[in-house]
Amino acid sequence: MLVANIILIGLTLGLWWGLGWHPFASWLIAANAMAFSVFGVDKFNARKKWRRVSEADLLYCSLIGGSPGAWLGMRTFRHKTRKTEFRKTYRIIVGVQIAGVFAYLWFR
Repeated sequence: MLVANIILIGLTLGLWWGLGWHPFASWLIAANAMAFSVFGVDKFNARKKWRRVSEADLLYCSLIGGSPGAWLGMRTFRHKTRKTEFRKTYRIIVGVQIAGVFAYLWFR
């Protein structure tokens, strides 16, 4: 996951400094692209019977702001859609993120 984090930071900085985008928007775009990609890589590795990405790392991708990308990756690659415990934890993460957005907007 270290390599993915380095790529995430590099992509964020590239969007921010290179294109002049807002830092938060750059982070969200990079996090969602990373989450989508990691779900795709894990599905590919599962089919090839290669080393898998841990569920904790997949959930981490959602936690850092990549929830929409993770959801799109789950739907596109049909990956982790039957794992009840994984989906439950994912929904908790999304719920906390939504609550955080509403709290930010309310107290702003």
